Amino acid sequence: MDEKVVIIEVPAPLDMEKKTAASVKEISKFPLPVKSSSSNQKKPGFRMPLLSVRVVLGWAFLNALAVALTLGTIAVIVNANITIPSSIKASKFFQGPELTPAQTADVDFLWEAYLWSTLPEGVAATVGLLLPRRYARGRWSLAFLAIVSVTVAHCMNARAVSVYIAADTGGISWGTILLGCAAVVYLVLDLLGLLSLLIGGPEKIE
Repeated sequence: MDEKVVIIEVPAPLDMEKKTAASVKEISKFPLPVKSSSSNQKKPGFRMPLLSVRVVLGWAFLNALAVALTLGTIAVIVNANITIPSSIKASKFFQGPELTPAQTADVDFLWEAYLWSTLPEGVAATVGLLLPRRYARGRWSLAFLAIVSVTVAHCMNARAVSVYIAADTGGISWGTILLGCAAVVYLVLDLLGLLSLLIGGPEKIE
C-alpha cells in the first residue's frame, strides 16, 4: 500500500511579520470610536467681568464731575436769582417728604459727608488718569483710593434716600423711587470696580 506524503508549506517568519504589519495597517485605517466620559470634560465656569484700572478711574472721575456740575448749577441758580416756575415746585416729582428735626440733621450730615467723599475721589481719579501706564502700581493705588471714596459717597447717598423713604409715609414719590434705584445701581458698579482692582491687580506693562 502506497503511503501518501502531504507537504504543508509553512511561511517563513519574515513573511509572517510582513502579513502582520499589513493587517495592522489595514486595521489602523478604521480607528475605533473612543467614548469620552462627561466627568472628564471640564465645563466652563462663570467668570466675573473685571474692569480695568482705567475704567475704574474713569468711573470715579465721572462721579466727581457730576457732583461738581450739580453744585455749579445750584450756585448759578441761587446767585443769579433765577425763579423756578411754580408748576415745577408744586410737582410731586420734586417735592420731598416733610422731615422731622432729627431726620433733617441726619440728611444734612449725610449730604456733607457725601460732598467731602467726592473730593479725594476727584483728585485721585484725575491724577491717576494723567499718570502714564508705566506707573502701574501708582495708578492702581490711586484707583483704589478713588473707588473707595466713591463707594463711601454712594453709601451716604443710599442712607439719605432711606431717610426720605422712611419719612414719606403718605406714599413714595417717583423722585424718591428713582433716587433709590440710582443708589442701588451706583453701589453695584462701585463694588464691581472694587473687586476688579482686588482680583485683577495692577496693569501689566507690555
